[in-house]
Amino acid sequence: MCNLVLLLPLFGLAVFWSWPPAVAVPVYLAVLVVSAGVYYLALVAMRLPVRTGREALSGARGKAVSVASGELRVRVRSEVWRARASDKLSLGDPVEVQGIDGLTLKVKRIAEGAQSAGADHQRGSVGMPHGAPPVGGPG
Repeated sequence: MCNLVLLLPLFGLAVFWSWPPAVAVPVYLAVLVVSAGVYYLALVAMRLPVRTGREALSGARGKAVSVASGELRVRVRSEVWRARASDKLSLGDPVEVQGIDGLTLKVKRIAEGAQSAGADHQRGSVGMPHGAPPVGGPG
């Protein structure tokens, strides 16, 4: 259905067969303006950064929420994931996602200063205004 919107200028040519030019030209110009607006919005939308899915997790920041019996779990963007880290992590350590292997995140520990700088970046990447409190509290 959305592809029909892209063909509006072609459908608009039909007005020249049935209406006099004094009416058809303004109607067709209106169709062209609407079509140009739709094309522009489509191009803007295609250039937006990825916000969901596998690609959006790369570089995301979170923290270790469970380190027990050799299994690591991290909270990234309000979801708890199974994770694998190259270095030793303890409960509450800030992490950054390096990659994904199936349903297991590959993470690395990040410095405390880097996490506070990344909090604004992560908040902005999910569409929240800067300075807005996270939904569901601080944790």
